[in-house]
Amino acid sequence: MARDENVQLQYAHKGFDIVIPQYKSRRNRAYKSMVRVMTMNEAYMWVGSDADLPTAPIVNPNQPLDDVDFSVPFERKYGWKKRGHKFSYDRAMKRSDVFGLIAKIGPKLIESIERAKEIDVAGFMNYATGSNADLVTPDGLSIANAAHPLANGFYSNIIATNPALSADAVANAANAMLLQPSYGGNPEGPEGPFDLWVHPNLRARAVEIMKTVGQWGTANNNFNFAGSLIADVKFNRYFQSTMAWALVARDEENPFVFLDRDPLRSNSWYDGDFDQNRSSVTEGWGLMPKDWRGFAYSAGG
Repeated sequence: MARDENVQLQYAHKGFDIVIPQYKSRRNRAYKSMVRVMTMNEAYMWVGSDADLPTAPIVNPNQPLDDVDFSVPFERKYGWKKRGHKFSYDRAMKRSDVFGLIAKIGPKLIESIERAKEIDVAGFMNYATGSNADLVTPDGLSIANAAHPLANGFYSNIIATNPALSADAVANAANAMLLQPSYGGNPEGPEGPFDLWVHPNLRARAVEIMKTVGQWGTANNNFNFAGSLIADVKFNRYFQSTMAWALVARDEENPFVFLDRDPLRSNSWYDGDFDQNRSSVTEGWGLMPKDWRGFAYSAGG
């Protein structure tokens, strides 16, 4: 029986460039809501960690004002990388594609790009205490570290004892976030509410902590203070640890930035030398942990 090849979507024509973007938002990816997105046109993004000025003193009559200045104790450059795929097929393969698999290459190419973004953003959690050279803060240390340097001393944004996820642990972490110091030692951390990052295995417990009206895990009617500090529960299928969790500041105080550098590009062409049709997609982006403040991490016990 003759087969009408026009019933399936073909990509060896100009319309490929139009079809590809239609698949970009077909699956709800977590990374889109976990980070801040910034458009990047430069070769790299420079981040400076500036120190705060001294607290303003009293100025008495006929007393000159003190001269003050600020310093930039830490700085770092964050770049970007390109990702992409190419798919090739000849006319014989196309004619024998009775199940229309070639027609599905568009969404599959896009899905591979989106999956790469999801995995990359999961790295903020997976390498929080690791040594990934691309995911260190401007002070040169891992995002979660027990010795982030201050002007006078050090500070840890790892929750004490690395507790398992619980209402009390969330409340303690939120208080620790509030007291996170500036470089000069002034407690000026984010107030919340925060996002709670968890592995999918902890999602049920996290949602219970967030939404329970009474005190979670008890039979009394005390107010659920910890739940009021959580704005949303975020989970990523590519988080590696099933026990780790973290509080992350929201909006402008979110320290994690997705650098949108090179927009999605799709192309399709015929290679006469090999008698093959070729389709490709590429996109470029970078990740930037601009600060450790706004992040409180626990390995979960």
